[in-house]
Amino acid sequence: MLVCIECSKLGSARQLDTSTKPKLSATFKKKVHAPEGELELVDDFAKQIKLAREKLCLTHSELGSRIGEKVSLLKKIETGKMVPEQTLARKLEHMLRIRLLALTAEWKKSAVTHLPSMKPAFGDIVRIKRRDKTVEANSG
Repeated sequence: MLVCIECSKLGSARQLDTSTKPKLSATFKKKVHAPEGELELVDDFAKQIKLAREKLCLTHSELGSRIGEKVSLLKKIETGKMVPEQTLARKLEHMLRIRLLALTAEWKKSAVTHLPSMKPAFGDIVRIKRRDKTVEANSG
């Protein structure tokens, strides 16, 4: 970690043991991002889109203008005649507040092997100085 001269006076350098992974607190949840090819459209996407649009009281033209898509395209998607690409599916997810993309079955099976390597958290490397004593963060 790089710090300015003033901040470097507040603590001391500490070597990290990179052979073991840091422990995560119970409240911390690591968000896993799947590659674009590992996401697939849910089976009932057309029905979900229509219900969500109607729930928000949006017409096809209003939704189209908000996400920058043609009304005819949205109507084809809602009737199931057309399948949206992932970029359009993400726009629809965001605007309609629904989940249209899900992990593929292969990704779910191998999700543990795809987890990114755990990097040390801030609390693993910082030492906090209190008036007359130094307390190591995460020393509990």
